[in-house]
Amino acid sequence: MGLNAESRIGLFGGSFDPVHNGHLKIARESLRQFKLDRVLFIPAAQSPLKEHSPRTSDQERIEMLELAIAENECFEICLDEIERGGVSYSFETANSVQQRFPEARLFWILGGDQAQQLSHWRNIASLAKTVEFICLPRNGEELSTPSLPPEVRLSMLDIPLIEISSTQIRQSLNDSPNSNTLLPESVIEYITANNLYAKPMTEDLQLTEHDQRLLQVCCHAIDDTKGEDIVILDVSKQSSITNFLILASANSEPHMRALKRDLDQALKDHNASVLGVDEGDESGWSVLDAFDVMIHLFTPEMRANYDLESLWKDARPIEVEALLAKAGHSA
Repeated sequence: MGLNAESRIGLFGGSFDPVHNGHLKIARESLRQFKLDRVLFIPAAQSPLKEHSPRTSDQERIEMLELAIAENECFEICLDEIERGGVSYSFETANSVQQRFPEARLFWILGGDQAQQLSHWRNIASLAKTVEFICLPRNGEELSTPSLPPEVRLSMLDIPLIEISSTQIRQSLNDSPNSNTLLPESVIEYITANNLYAKPMTEDLQLTEHDQRLLQVCCHAIDDTKGEDIVILDVSKQSSITNFLILASANSEPHMRALKRDLDQALKDHNASVLGVDEGDESGWSVLDAFDVMIHLFTPEMRANYDLESLWKDARPIEVEALLAKAGHSA
């Protein structure tokens, strides 16, 4: 790696599914503004339901990263989380890198929404002693980091807001792979050659008209309010209290409240019965019960902690992008 005791190393984690130009710009600006010697791209381990989703394999994500960073000798890939498997925590990854480079200065690159949740990260006090944080700007909002341990060192990256949805990218790739301007050309070529992210939008979802429309209403509301990582599970054969579970991630507690508000209104506009709305915003996990569908909203940390995808691993997954496409909704 060519690093020494004086080296400054950026740690940049994510699913990179696929890696896009926004990721590369963030890495370049972190490198320049904080005088880093290296930026390590750390692809996250796959979730238990990855095989059912439109996402790619670990090896494919690694190969796309290799192509995307090939021309920058200061960029490298760190496979710690993929090799470890399962749910990975930032402090474990930082400790692993520190063991290899005990004298290096480590910087963790994260989004403003993630920074809002730092106080909920596992072993944050330990992590904060190991790394300094480079934070991306939020969407016109003041960054608030309450209850952070005094050890946390956080600096802002001076960069325009980058809002690129992985769902949007996958949809645009499906529509016209060669016209996508959000990805490096080498990555587009790889995706096209390997037919990645291509999903038949007319596939049979095996849903009644009532269920399909109800799930579309929920997914539209979540997607329009920038909810992330939507998973729909048909639990009708496993549960006696509901037919479907929808899992989605919110990037902050205010974001979770906005998702709940918009979901509640969308369901009422659809004349669906909302039996209950759990007010668990501050716990990082909130639930809306609409009888036929139960919607779980999480912060990323709480979602990883409770891992409902594993608990309901025998449930039938519903293809989210196909569902939205049937309604003519571009995610």
